[in-house]
Amino acid sequence: MRPRIAPLDLSSDLDRLARLYSAVFAEPPWNAGPDEMADFMRRLPTEARAGAGGFGAWSTDELIGFAYAVPTPTPFPAGRAYDRVAQVTDVDRLVGCWEVMELAVDPAQRGRGVASALLDALLDEYSPAWLLTATDAPAVQFYDRRSDFRRTGQGEGLVVYASTYPAASGV
Repeated sequence: MRPRIAPLDLSSDLDRLARLYSAVFAEPPWNAGPDEMADFMRRLPTEARAGAGGFGAWSTDELIGFAYAVPTPTPFPAGRAYDRVAQVTDVDRLVGCWEVMELAVDPAQRGRGVASALLDALLDEYSPAWLLTATDAPAVQFYDRRSDFRRTGQGEGLVVYASTYPAASGV
């Protein structure tokens, strides 16, 4: 049974998002611990107020995946992974695009099309977009197979992708 994909209220679904984030990103290569979890919980309300939008994948009433994006501001941000992104790609082409901040699927639900459905919904609403992932993340193979994303940079332990949807002609 395919999950129901629906808009996600980043402000009111914090507990569900936190549980799923913890389950997904505690695994290698991220190995997120309490500090990363606290950072996620601090960032989410701020990102929601900054215009973030996203979608959840639901199996009955259980959140089994989520994806959300935020507008990339001018100037391009610094700190976190942004400094490394700036080392491997032309960030001027990313400013004004949507940054896919998270794409997370319950490990027990992987391989069932949940990530594809979430990313399709996200790109239909928030495009052009870009994202980054760790070079050793299983998601690299997923993004490399998609025809709507292309690598725009790699190095510093990460891979940067940008959408190639028609709206992304400048990306």
